[in-house]
Amino acid sequence: SAPVVNIADLRRLAWNGIPPHHRPQAWKMLLGYLPTNTARRAQTLKRKRNEYKDAILQHYDIDDHSRTLQEQETLRQVLVDVP
Repeated sequence: SAPVVNIADLRRLAWNGIPPHHRPQAWKMLLGYLPTNTARRAQTLKRKRNEYKDAILQHYDIDDHSRTLQEQETLRQVLVDVP
């Protein structure tokens, strides 16, 4: 566990597969969701989780009367497709 993960090395090592217990962290770093700097990960994860909660409140936890007709129809279709 180095303080900073070398992303080029991680990509190279991941090419042949990532052990299951390392996959969640490795993919988050490979996709740029988490920083490679270990010291910044906890704060970044906390910030991203708060951003997600805010997005849910902004886009989904609102009254249907506040949505456009197209938004209502789209949401209805999502609820049908994703039970």
